[in-house]
Amino acid sequence: MATPLFSVHGGHSRYGDGTGDIWQFAEAAERAGLIAFGFSEHLPEPSHRTFRSEHLFLGQRDRAWYVDYMDDVDTVRHGFAATVDILCSIEVDYIRGAREWVLSQLARLDLDYVVGSVHYVRLEDEDVCIDADRESAEEAVRRAGGEEALFLTYLQHVRELLQWGLVDVVAHFDLVKMHFGAFPETPRLRAAVEETLEVMRTAKAVIEINTRGLKKPCRRMYPEPWILALACRMGIPVTLSDDSHSPEEVGFKLEEAARMAYDAGYRRLTRFHQGRKRSTIPL
Repeated sequence: MATPLFSVHGGHSRYGDGTGDIWQFAEAAERAGLIAFGFSEHLPEPSHRTFRSEHLFLGQRDRAWYVDYMDDVDTVRHGFAATVDILCSIEVDYIRGAREWVLSQLARLDLDYVVGSVHYVRLEDEDVCIDADRESAEEAVRRAGGEEALFLTYLQHVRELLQWGLVDVVAHFDLVKMHFGAFPETPRLRAAVEETLEVMRTAKAVIEINTRGLKKPCRRMYPEPWILALACRMGIPVTLSDDSHSPEEVGFKLEEAARMAYDAGYRRLTRFHQGRKRSTIPL
């Protein structure tokens, strides 16, 4: 497949939960032959109650890195202008009730687009991290009343995130499956996926094919092929992400992700540009 490749979600560096600096990620993107690479460091989280305090993202303890992060991305953007289109984004984590706080943080940042994700599910008045470890995932299942019930609650959180009206890309659409294998196509889950995709379509959000799931216990791309095919039929745009957390992961399995998009029925990929602009390229 000769499709030019790119990643809109990745570059998680020393500023967040990854390793390596911004320049190293850009060099890796250039070596991988990517036409564009979007940095999307995690936005620090607002205060919230978690099932296990060690699952609080450490970046929230020091919010001074915002300016340095954006300055570094801007420097790299100019340094690699001839080879890779470097973009600046941020990954917003959905926490119920936190919209105004998140909005106040985004107002300080000059971003090309915003990635949105759900890592916590509100259960019994606590936010349980569903992608941290098996113990927490099983606790979430217990509190939700079963695996399907947890998956349904997770999708409700994705819809609530979209209703914030702040995100351009929905990250790892079915992340909740991480410790459980495939996201099953039961009647209730299919209906909930359709409802969530309809909210995505209304919000004009883009679904990503995220290759990092292949490194996780589920050993599967995000999202499932049946979800991606449904998104295609519903007219949801698709994009590619390596969700890299080190320079060595840049470009991981992106060609396979592009092939997955084609197999799902897509014939064009959506990419982003500076100044909150989008375009499409043929598969």
